[in-house]
Amino acid sequence: MLPTLYLHIGTPKSGTTSVQDFVHDNRTILKTDFHLWAPECLVFKRNWELACYSAYPENSNYYLNTLHCFSRSELEAHCLSYPQQFGRIISEIERDDPNASVFASSEYLYSQCESDRHLVRLHSLLSRHFKRIELVFTFRDQKAYIRSAYAQLVKGPRAYTESFDMFLASVNTKSRYDYQYRLRKWRAAFPDSPVHQIQVGKGYVNGSELQKALLSIVTGDKKSHNLDKLRFPQRVSNRSPAYNNLCLMRYINRTVGNRFRISRLLRKALVKSLGAIPLGGHYPTAKLDKVTRQLSSSGKG
Repeated sequence: MLPTLYLHIGTPKSGTTSVQDFVHDNRTILKTDFHLWAPECLVFKRNWELACYSAYPENSNYYLNTLHCFSRSELEAHCLSYPQQFGRIISEIERDDPNASVFASSEYLYSQCESDRHLVRLHSLLSRHFKRIELVFTFRDQKAYIRSAYAQLVKGPRAYTESFDMFLASVNTKSRYDYQYRLRKWRAAFPDSPVHQIQVGKGYVNGSELQKALLSIVTGDKKSHNLDKLRFPQRVSNRSPAYNNLCLMRYINRTVGNRFRISRLLRKALVKSLGAIPLGGHYPTAKLDKVTRQLSSSGKG
């Protein structure tokens, strides 16, 4: 077993890609100086696999009918074989560096691992290979999170068509949009794991500040003479589209759809072009404020 896994769970638009870029760009120094390994399959291109396995089969529709990236038999085969694949990756790291710790990062862990069963399955897999698991959450304030989640549904592969008011009707306590509730579920499933929380956004940390906050968690008391060699990539801000842009994107989603390959490609091109046009607009505030207050009250309970 390896000493420690640092498991980064990113909520929507909370700097997850910034964290992944930093770890990916500095993976050599992190490995040699800090004995911290960040396998590409757990941080970058294939970081969806851990969540895909943990939430299967409840998440099948996302891969089969939203992303269209698997047949049903392929998805089943992938999830059945994943524990062995994961074990081989960790065994190779342990063979090369028995003192290594591992960093994993995925936004899919938050969006897909919703039930107790998903989290228990995830914990069961990880605890076979690591003596200690530390959870790292990056999150935005509740109101910004709801806006970002809606924008991601509209512009993302789900091709969401409902209005913001209709979306708010589905946002309630003990749902995926209730951050504090979800955090309590993770704590219950990982009872022996320290939980680190980093709030992202105006007045908190952003960009390189987020990357440095993460670095202080994963390096602990270790010292390095090569901190000056670390690169802190300045990523272009990945802001959500303005409200009026989202309204037009919903119209595209309704008319073009996302069912067939040609419609998916056309929709993707139209949405990307539309996202570059500054149309402005404001989210309806009264209902958003009401929902935010309800979720905040839930977090205090």
